[in-house]
Amino acid sequence: MDTAGCEHKLAYECAPCKEKQIYVESKLFCQDCFKFFCRKCHLKHDDLFEQHSVLDESMKEDWGLRGILQRCETHKSEEVLAFCKDHNELCCHKCVISTHRQCLDVRDITEIATDNDTAVEFHKLSKQIKSLLNELTFTQISQANDLKTITQSGHEAVQQISAFRKILNAQLDHLENITKLTTATILSEIKDEHTKQTNRISEIQRLFQSLLKELAKTQVFGTSVFAPLKKCRQIIETASVKMNNKEASKIVVFQPNTAIEKYLCEIQDLGESIKANLSITLSDQRLLELDIPDKEKCIITGIIELPSGELLLADQWKSRLTLLDNAYKPIQQYSLEALPWDICHIDDNIVAVAMHDMIQTVHVQPGAVTSRRKLQVRHQCTGIDHRGGYLYVASGTALYKYTTAGDLTKIVYENKLHTGTVCKVKVNADGTQLFVTGWGQNKILILNIDDHEASSITHHNIIGPSGIDLTSLGQLLLCDSVSHALILVDGNKITTLFQKTSSLINPRTICFAKSSKRLIVGQREGNKIYVFRVSVM
Repeated sequence: MDTAGCEHKLAYECAPCKEKQIYVESKLFCQDCFKFFCRKCHLKHDDLFEQHSVLDESMKEDWGLRGILQRCETHKSEEVLAFCKDHNELCCHKCVISTHRQCLDVRDITEIATDNDTAVEFHKLSKQIKSLLNELTFTQISQANDLKTITQSGHEAVQQISAFRKILNAQLDHLENITKLTTATILSEIKDEHTKQTNRISEIQRLFQSLLKELAKTQVFGTSVFAPLKKCRQIIETASVKMNNKEASKIVVFQPNTAIEKYLCEIQDLGESIKANLSITLSDQRLLELDIPDKEKCIITGIIELPSGELLLADQWKSRLTLLDNAYKPIQQYSLEALPWDICHIDDNIVAVAMHDMIQTVHVQPGAVTSRRKLQVRHQCTGIDHRGGYLYVASGTALYKYTTAGDLTKIVYENKLHTGTVCKVKVNADGTQLFVTGWGQNKILILNIDDHEASSITHHNIIGPSGIDLTSLGQLLLCDSVSHALILVDGNKITTLFQKTSSLINPRTICFAKSSKRLIVGQREGNKIYVFRVSVM
């Protein structure tokens, strides 16, 4: 449509035609030139720049931003033609007349911008927008994780309320039992008194019956019966006194402690649920030496907490598993065929051990660790985790998904840049996200299981991540063998909880013990573990 000589109000105008003051509606848009073309002009453009990316009308929705960027903010129908340096504003011809007439430095855009300048600037903007998009993607992931954390905290609060109610019930049961015992004691005492009184009455009754019989036998009256009569009167007087001194009947009466009822009526709830800032702090750090028989050094590559609260350690130096009780004392050791790189909990007391090119499952119970089965794989096993009946196994360059029976279902992720890109893996509670670290990667990779889109977390202390775990609220815990740091990732917030000391050197694995609220850190050198008390604010 040629609208030469007419007032033009086209949304997208062909740029070459416009230079000739011919206003033709554009049919294509070149992303490289950032220009609109009619079909006729595009043929010439295509001859010269056949490698350029051109969008036709079927992708017209992607042109819109370009149109918006060219339009004046004040006069929406007008195109930006000038730049006012005094106000640092883009202007249309109406703005120049109405607002910037007295400004000293208003120039046509073509005078202040060269093709090279705009190309460089657009490249910078593209990089900046891509960076912002990555940040927004990470923020969306963090928001989703926050919602899960919020929901989980609500469930835990309800569980705590129920647990508190059980404590109250137990205390009330205790008070009830004590009160019932006291009542039973009083009842027994009353019954004993009643039985004694009944026996006394029976005794007097028998005595009177005997006296009647004796009086009936006596036929002679005179001095010979004076003594018996006197004796009978004394017995009757004594019996009368006992009968007159009869105690009143007693019953058991319960008088409730009204203070308890009054207090319960006065309080409004069992406690207060508040909106709390979620943060973790470490305190009461202890360096514990493992009391193992040979006293040799250990390389602890994996630590997990069992349902019983006991800890299971993978010792690469001695190729064995060590079971620790709740006081961190070794109670059982189990030798392995190869070097263990990682361990994870599957179900009940079943544990999977990642070793070289195999996965071994073992059954752990107090005083005994027994082998169940071995799964042979065709790659190295450096990290392992379990969720929903599947094993996620890291090989150093790829992440594999297996069934617990050992069947490979798919390769989830792969990076063969070098051999330390995919070394450890941890799956979140609902199995929707995977957190992956590599010894040669200075970042944490986040994979969405549904669409496998990846984002990453970086920090100046994430240099050589070696161990990874999740708290009960879904926060990410990391130990770094190069920066010698313990790091907490909570959404967008990254906190260094603890860093290198003379005793914390080259941490290899980290475990959040949920039952005891302790953080356990295993090291490469020595036979010692670090134990921290965890406080959740």
